[in-house]
Amino acid sequence: MFAQRGIFGAGRAKCTVPVQVDPFWNLFLKGYFISTITSDKDTFHVLKRDYHGIWSGPAEYETMMDWWAKTGFTDNKYAPTGEDPFQAFWRSIAADCQGPGVKRMARLSDEDIAADQAALQAVREKAEQARNTTDEDEVFGRNDLSDLRCYRMIIRMLKDWRFCLTDSKHFSMIPTKSEPGDILVVLDGAKVPIVLRPVQGDDLEEKFQVIGGAYIHGLMDGEGFMGEWKERGFYIC
Repeated sequence: MFAQRGIFGAGRAKCTVPVQVDPFWNLFLKGYFISTITSDKDTFHVLKRDYHGIWSGPAEYETMMDWWAKTGFTDNKYAPTGEDPFQAFWRSIAADCQGPGVKRMARLSDEDIAADQAALQAVREKAEQARNTTDEDEVFGRNDLSDLRCYRMIIRMLKDWRFCLTDSKHFSMIPTKSEPGDILVVLDGAKVPIVLRPVQGDDLEEKFQVIGGAYIHGLMDGEGFMGEWKERGFYIC
């Protein structure tokens, strides 16, 4: 996920070389286990098309707020970064980026974050005020997110990724094909966390299949190998 652009640096900059393989040609990599995925893939539905076959503003907002409600997150702050939980949530949905579009994809700046937090709060207040109205002029566009600086990324992520609250209470975005029992890890040499699936190996050694990259809020800049997690090895088949 955007690793080639140098936007993230979740794992150590380099892995051990030459790489190690076992007799069955499984690749051995070192890294850190973060969490097992426990949420069912049907819990956090991806953004759906409306009956015209297009993405709509209210659908974007309602999908986000549905996900937020289903997290059941009640802590006063998001511990990994110490920020407001809802701000950490929408930054996770956007993978903490803006673009791609007129500008190249880039991490959100402090100014971007403050502006989008204020804009989202305004949308939430407007949506609440208009909840019981039948006036079409009041209803139309009340949940429009298009003014957000991270809007393009939110659309991209809502279509192809789903939200996951890890056992360690990290907000994350994972591939839609992820399943309960998959694990989130940070591997040496990887710019983003990886979703791995345990598979039956040719021997008693545990093996894993790569499912795809992931976003974990608060673990995208090397916090994994600088934090509380213990290093271990993973055989990738």
